[in-house]
Amino acid sequence: MPDLVTDSMWQQAYDIYVTDIYDLGMSDFFDANNPYAYQSMTGRMLEMVRKGYWNPSDDVLETLVSEYVESIVENGVTCCHHTCGNPLLDEFVSGIMSMPGIVSDENAAKYREIMDAVTMVQDAAGQSGNSGGGSSTGTYPPEWEDQEDQSEYSSSSRTNETITEGGVGTDANQPEGKASLSEPSDYVEGTEMEVETQEKFMTNVSFSGAPMIGLFMVILLAAVIYWGYRRRE
Repeated sequence: MPDLVTDSMWQQAYDIYVTDIYDLGMSDFFDANNPYAYQSMTGRMLEMVRKGYWNPSDDVLETLVSEYVESIVENGVTCCHHTCGNPLLDEFVSGIMSMPGIVSDENAAKYREIMDAVTMVQDAAGQSGNSGGGSSTGTYPPEWEDQEDQSEYSSSSRTNETITEGGVGTDANQPEGKASLSEPSDYVEGTEMEVETQEKFMTNVSFSGAPMIGLFMVILLAAVIYWGYRRRE
């Protein structure tokens, strides 16, 4: 809402969190606790500049690009909707950091490598999602390629695990309709559910004796009143 969030508000956020005008140690705090929050914040500021909602000075814009790129190079990219999920921001940042003196050639090359790799992962995840699989989102640190290999091994090994459901173990690879080795010989499917249903039915139809006692007391009271009335006559 550019009419409510003014340039001065964005500038104040930049002064506090990026330049740390109050000497609160913001850089050390983010590095120690959550560098991805700082990366997402600088990415959001750059997105506001790209959309024309904020018009900072050239120095502020160049500092934001430098901080954003350096954060990705050092920590990997945090995949929120306005960072790696936003190719327009990537194009905007790439255009600015191409100017000399803003980002070193080494950081520019590493940034490009990381963003290209993340784009490939997203494209592969999107194709998997279209064919019935899921999509991949989250944070991609620099060593994500090694972790991807481990996740594939973990995924394949889980297919041989035993799935526990309803208190009876079944083999995930076992053909449907064949009895599991873990089932007892006297196991009858559905027996437990049937007993539970009967118990619930009996619970619902049961009633307390309190209403009967109350009805008896009413009848007794009516009889006493009638007897007293006849005696007075």
